Amino acid sequence: MADTKKLGTEKGEEESEAKKDKTHALIEDKDDFIHRFRTLYNSETFSDIVLVVGDNRFFAHKILLVTASEVFEAMLSEARWQESNQNEVCLTEDEECVSVFPDFLKYIYSGSVELTTSMVHKLLILADKYGIHVLHKTCIDYMSRHIVTSPDTNRTLTWYHYAKVTNGQRLQEKCLAFILSNFSIIQKAPDWLDLTTTVMVEFLQSSEIVVESEYQLWIEVERWIKAVEDPDILLEKLKAVLPHVRFTMMTPAELLKIENSDLYTENTELFGNRLMKAYRGHSLHTSDLMSHTREEPYRNYYHELYGLCEHMKLRSYIDTPKTESQLFVNMSVPIHLKPFPVEGVDGSSMSFEVAFYPQGFYQAHPLYGMYMSRQNDNTVLNITRSSVSSQHIVNVEVTLVIYAYRDNMKYVASSCRISHKFSNKSRHCKVENVINVEKLRSKKSTFLVGKNFEAKIFLKIQKIRPEEKDKKE
Repeated sequence: MADTKKLGTEKGEEESEAKKDKTHALIEDKDDFIHRFRTLYNSETFSDIVLVVGDNRFFAHKILLVTASEVFEAMLSEARWQESNQNEVCLTEDEECVSVFPDFLKYIYSGSVELTTSMVHKLLILADKYGIHVLHKTCIDYMSRHIVTSPDTNRTLTWYHYAKVTNGQRLQEKCLAFILSNFSIIQKAPDWLDLTTTVMVEFLQSSEIVVESEYQLWIEVERWIKAVEDPDILLEKLKAVLPHVRFTMMTPAELLKIENSDLYTENTELFGNRLMKAYRGHSLHTSDLMSHTREEPYRNYYHELYGLCEHMKLRSYIDTPKTESQLFVNMSVPIHLKPFPVEGVDGSSMSFEVAFYPQGFYQAHPLYGMYMSRQNDNTVLNITRSSVSSQHIVNVEVTLVIYAYRDNMKYVASSCRISHKFSNKSRHCKVENVINVEKLRSKKSTFLVGKNFEAKIFLKIQKIRPEEKDKKE
């Protein structure tokens, strides 16, 4: 024990003396150190194993493989693995991963890799397979930063599917938020046609999709269905998605276009009476509120046909004083989809006043002949039902999407969704801190379109029922 203390004391004294020495310096030649290992990539020099991947052979070094990968460590050092005694090992990789295996191996030798949206997913598969956790994190971080890309380079659908399969919760949530709010971008992405049937059905079941119209959505779904050559697979896809297409949200003219399409003509029995049911829905609209028995809820449609959406814009956001920044719109929201005027039908819509304060809340009011003000630095969304004529509870779903601009592309950068029950006793809905003001005020804000603040507000009437029934429930 005494010797141990003595050694510790002597070591401490040496370190102390070293610190006092003004010539003491730490030299780190990391670049040269890394370069020495990088030059060994696929080199026969001191190579003690060959990795065979597809038609390619790579000279490798066990010491580098086992120190980088826990899977290689087990494979090349444990007797229960036949590869541990072989000088040449054949690795079976997914076909899509073979092309990026050189990049994967270079990473092991150098600790660096050049990533692109088209190959990062393949590299992530290899990182997960061989247990290289740092590379896994690097790929996930890259994906999270590049979810927002133009349609021609966007791979969010592929990343979302992989995140679901591997239970990557953080990446999954980020991808899904972008997909639902930017569905028009997603539908033009290269991997749209490769979407699995399960995930397609998941999307079609959602009412949170921001899309121009149901018919426009169907056009892209039809393109996805017809992207396969095997007629049996085509039928399987059609059977799976048809129950989730909201034909009642299409106009009679759009329904007629579907009836005249090759897909309908060749598979009439699969469509069944879905289109006829939609036609009947259009013909039976009345002014009676209690006829509001729509089975298929609205999505976030922004075509003017639906009357569910209004655009809000504040020019020169940063330079606009808070007192002049309020955005205000009046909305007459239809109870039913009414693609054409119906004479003599009144009470087919409800009116709402929407006010949004993107610079923070500000309200002036008179008090004893003077104007006082109430204000705070939180963004505030106020919605008021302005027409109350009957004793009904009206369930309204509200979605506010905020746009941004990056790489010549306008996209939804933030989305807020709430539900509210409007009645004679509850005519107002207030949501505070929809988005942090500082995110908008930043000089390099990613939540503006140029210098302007732009957003869309969706109001969707989902259910109407008498107040008495609501109390019983």
